[in-house]
Amino acid sequence: MLLLNRPADEIQLSPATSIAMLALPPEEEAELAAVRALVTGHERALLIAQNSDFGRRVAQRFSETFELGGGRVYDRIEHSSVQFDHTDPLRKLLEIDRSEQRIAQLAQVLGGEIESEPQRRTDADLIFLATRGGDARQLMPQLRFLDLDDLDTYATSHVYSGEDSGTDLDGLQIPVSPWVLDSTAASERRRGAERQFESLGSSSTLSLIHALGRDAMALLQWLDLMHQDRLLYLPGNVGRLRLADGVVLERDLPWAQIRNGRPVPIADQP
Repeated sequence: MLLLNRPADEIQLSPATSIAMLALPPEEEAELAAVRALVTGHERALLIAQNSDFGRRVAQRFSETFELGGGRVYDRIEHSSVQFDHTDPLRKLLEIDRSEQRIAQLAQVLGGEIESEPQRRTDADLIFLATRGGDARQLMPQLRFLDLDDLDTYATSHVYSGEDSGTDLDGLQIPVSPWVLDSTAASERRRGAERQFESLGSSSTLSLIHALGRDAMALLQWLDLMHQDRLLYLPGNVGRLRLADGVVLERDLPWAQIRNGRPVPIADQP
């Protein structure tokens, strides 16, 4: 039996059971982001989370995995989806407000105005966004305005809706299903499916569910062998799938950077 979801409550199933689970939980991608950050040498992260159950769950999984691997989350903020201007909380996260206070105190001591530019904190080497597409399109331009171009910024694939986002998300690095990337065997299947089912082309969610269904059908004939050999994997549409613990199918995803509104594969995959 193959379940296309995971129970909300933690349950323990024996690897000897005939049940396997395949799902697309956002926490899984947050864990992949933390692992990639550690593998690529990042050690000090700042975290920006959506003020929602989704944001907190994704942020929690990233933090736990990152710190378990030796990294450290220096600071975090939550943002509201009903707000468009996140300048104030971002300035606090980057400690620009503290820099302005130091300049004001120095001017007071010297008894006059001084020429100085507020500086952001320099102790972090990574930003992780635990948020969704609309909010990410607001946050990324504001981060660039605050001179964060030199910091790698990671997120989950939930920031990308499949539509052209202009340049708002450019520079953001995300794990993404092969189904979504261009110039892959999976993308060829996606375009074929969109020609056959017109609704898939207008809904990224429906398109990914279609890809999940195709992988589920392909998996059924291999599950017995995957139970026997935990290293055996299926190069699926939603990722490279492996029955690592005998119950839950793990997904390994390629990494992409958004350029000109589209995810482009990153050459140096760890």
